[in-house]
Amino acid sequence: MYNPQKAADRIKSALADKGISAKKMCEDCNLGVNTISNIRNGDVKNVEIFTKIADYLDISLNWLCGLSEKKSDKLNTYADFYNLIIEISKVTDMYIFDLHPQYQSNVPVLYFNDTSCAIFFKDFRKMKALYDNGTIDDDIYNLWREKILSKKENQAQLGNADKLPDNEFTFNSDDTLPF
Repeated sequence: MYNPQKAADRIKSALADKGISAKKMCEDCNLGVNTISNIRNGDVKNVEIFTKIADYLDISLNWLCGLSEKKSDKLNTYADFYNLIIEISKVTDMYIFDLHPQYQSNVPVLYFNDTSCAIFFKDFRKMKALYDNGTIDDDIYNLWREKILSKKENQAQLGNADKLPDNEFTFNSDDTLPF
């Protein structure tokens, strides 16, 4: 449940962690100088203000509002990454298997039986390669990312997309990789 006192305390805590003054944050976010006091008093109900603050401080909006104990939505630890994989597995067909030992031992492969995921990963590999080799810069890479995410935001929810044909991803009889 939202607690305005807790939200104000969390803003102050995040500001201290970042070494930023409340005045500077308010200036940079085009907010009034009394914003934190107004939040503490329960006078701020506009989600845009909370979103600006969370984005500026690079913290989770849910944490800021006291709805989560997880300060950031970013993957900072292996536990964060493992939890993400577990959550993804709940909403789409995902299979995990090891590559054949002749290729490299202990290399797990994630396979998503979902056309949208398959297309995304194919495009992502291409864009990531272009980014990694310096062909495109941060701006182009982030524009692609924003375009893909906004396009996918309006598509079917995970788990409701078309499935790949059963024979789309199988190993050949000579044990070579299918790509």
